[in-house]
Amino acid sequence: MTISDADYQAWLEDPAAARELLLEAQAYRNGTIDTLRLSHMGYISHASDTPSHTTYDGLIIEPVTITRQLNGLAGQSSCAWGDIVFANPEGLMDAWLTDATFAGHLVSLKLGDPAWSLADFRAVLTGVGGRLSYAGAALRLEVHDHGATLDRPVQSNLLTSGPETDNPKPLLYGRVYNASPVLIDAAARVYQLHDGTLQSVDAVRDNGVLLTTGTDYSVDLANGTITLVSEPAGQITCDATTATQTAADIIDALVTRDALTYGDLDADAFTAFNTLCSQSLGLYIRQRRNLVETIQEVAASVGAWWGFTRLGKFTVGRMPDLSAPGDPLLDLGPDDLHAEIPRHEPLDAPPWRIRLGYHRHWTVQDADGLAGAVSAEQRSAFSTEYQTTSASDTAIQTQWPLASDPDQAPTLLADEADANAEASRRLTQNQSARHKWTFRTQAGALAADLGDVVRITHPHIPGWESGRSGIVTALRETPSDNRIDITLITS
Repeated sequence: MTISDADYQAWLEDPAAARELLLEAQAYRNGTIDTLRLSHMGYISHASDTPSHTTYDGLIIEPVTITRQLNGLAGQSSCAWGDIVFANPEGLMDAWLTDATFAGHLVSLKLGDPAWSLADFRAVLTGVGGRLSYAGAALRLEVHDHGATLDRPVQSNLLTSGPETDNPKPLLYGRVYNASPVLIDAAARVYQLHDGTLQSVDAVRDNGVLLTTGTDYSVDLANGTITLVSEPAGQITCDATTATQTAADIIDALVTRDALTYGDLDADAFTAFNTLCSQSLGLYIRQRRNLVETIQEVAASVGAWWGFTRLGKFTVGRMPDLSAPGDPLLDLGPDDLHAEIPRHEPLDAPPWRIRLGYHRHWTVQDADGLAGAVSAEQRSAFSTEYQTTSASDTAIQTQWPLASDPDQAPTLLADEADANAEASRRLTQNQSARHKWTFRTQAGALAADLGDVVRITHPHIPGWESGRSGIVTALRETPSDNRIDITLITS
């Protein structure tokens, strides 16, 4: 490779540079994996490339636009990557339509100068293919991100014994309270809490009455089970802990069970997220659950977003306080912007109060049905799903008379102190996030991704003359046409 990253960035920022877009789309065809290679202008790889002397037919006839965005200040990033439309002269490409399956197979788009070797091109999109269909006289290939990989059950291991045979084995992460274990051996009174290793079983209760380790039950931490000495009088519930407790570690554990490998993760982002969000959570999965929904529940507990980078890595992050977003990854000035007037949209009034639920009781019990020895305080606790905390600022209503007072948001946070801090953080963050701006920039903005801090200097917007920073929440990229629409949330 002769083009350094700095050289490539300088080339991206050159509006006069010729730009070639290469498509490599894998498909199952005639019993093997084949690769469709196309380009805008027509390209042949160099002798030193792998593969060498390989033709990328110049059949792509429409600019490829990639749209990606964060759904609000937290949550799953969404992708609506544009279709790739290519010519089909005299039915030359019909065999791909009838014989090939692109859905779920890898697709890559690479951008570079038409004179460069293939090794000097850079990937601007790594995703998976969808359907290939007619688009008039042309063909249209759908392209998606890797999100479909996560649309599956969290747990594929099923119970092989007990009254719930063929249901998913339970999963427990972090610090979990009052969870109902699954009976897997009625004769031996064996219950399972986790399909894996537990760090500790902190309490076992029979109809609310605390049992004694050794006298009333034994624990097998390696197999995630407990065994009762005698038949229970009522419902068995447990408090238990695993070593995997933070949002980053729990999401890592969930997605790498079946869906992804560790190599599919954005390791730097996970490390930073673990440092930023070190709170202990608690998650218990006893029934069949979708992986996407479960990731979202974990991420939402700490106000985080998640998704895939443009290069196909699974990533996580959290929006900072917009009044002090941090150092920018990228500085864009007037020479980097197109002439179009920026689009501005003020955000809705922030809430004046935030309520969060924490310390979840995974089994909510009827207070009147608990054993007589259970105290009034414990009856109240075990009959309530969440403890509640809140943060408020009535002064917000003075500035924003329409400020909202939303319902309690459930979280997986285990500790009161962490819940208090998170409620205060959200209250401050919602006040700091006040504006959404969209600028049309040149291809140099490809250096930024969702969640990054970008500073833009604009001579005609008050307050932007010396530069203003925001968080990237949406990107609409047409790299072959040197056009990137970048949306920032700012204070």
